[in-house]
Amino acid sequence: MAITAVFGGYVLNSLDNHYGIKGKVIAALKMLPEQTAQGIYYIDTKTQSWQDDLRNAVAQKKVELGRAIDQSVKDWLCRIACVRY
Repeated sequence: MAITAVFGGYVLNSLDNHYGIKGKVIAALKMLPEQTAQGIYYIDTKTQSWQDDLRNAVAQKKVELGRAIDQSVKDWLCRIACVRY
């Protein structure tokens, strides 16, 4: 049980390091003025800037993944060519 908790904590911390969720939440809370009424707020995901940022992030991930796959294929093919000769 303890191992599962430690592993779960590790996974959540690595996800936070990758996406930076904790930093974004803290920055957003610091930007809120003190006069803001208390309550539950949500992010309007239908705004154009939100959609543009999301689209750009997805496009960047596609480029990074394509580069990684391209390099892996080149390394793999080099090993095959080196073994052949």
